[in-house]
Amino acid sequence: MATKKKTPAKVEELERVFEYNGVKLEDPGTDKEPNEVKDFYAGVYPELLNADVKGPVISGNVQTYTFNTRTGTKG
Repeated sequence: MATKKKTPAKVEELERVFEYNGVKLEDPGTDKEPNEVKDFYAGVYPELLNADVKGPVISGNVQTYTFNTRTGTKG
């Protein structure tokens, strides 16, 4: 009985994309979790301090995370 050689599975890393308000934000590093990326960009976009992280949505080899700000009333 002949044995079949198994070829190793190809591991392909997914590219991460972050979006806020229609703007694509560069991934500051794959060592950061999505919430850490949100905090990283809060220095430029202070409204991200109260944002939710949605995703990832995977399309091909890209996973997209979206930052959605919460709206509400003060008081």
